[in-house]
Amino acid sequence: MITVTGYHFVHLVYEDDNIWICHAYSEHVSRIILWKMVKDGPRTMIENSKLIHEYETLALLEIEGILKPHTLLRQGGSMVLIFDIINGIVLRQYMYAGRTETLHFLKIAIKICDILVELHRHELLHLNIRPDTIILVCIVWD
Repeated sequence: MITVTGYHFVHLVYEDDNIWICHAYSEHVSRIILWKMVKDGPRTMIENSKLIHEYETLALLEIEGILKPHTLLRQGGSMVLIFDIINGIVLRQYMYAGRTETLHFLKIAIKICDILVELHRHELLHLNIRPDTIILVCIVWD
């Protein structure tokens, strides 16, 4: 069971060997939030450093389409990054959910490229672009 003091686990959004991304209820703000937590293991120190860097970088960034964290905290030996809740689906789940029209796929791809261009304008590299790290929040078709 995933536990963080002051937060109650609601739903697992994504998990890999190093992190959990979950929806949780925050007692501090009395609402559901999104948390990204480093797992305990041989890479904990490296992953904690990456999460600290992510927080420091994103907290100052103003780019539409980039999730902005509002809190970084320590839980035991792991770091936890807190974001406001978003309703979305990771790109991999979206693609597995059913056939995607070519036009819709291209609109998604163009939006992802636009966001990457903005990151590069700020001299930032993501280094982990893949269908599991891209969240589709709202899709509006013309």
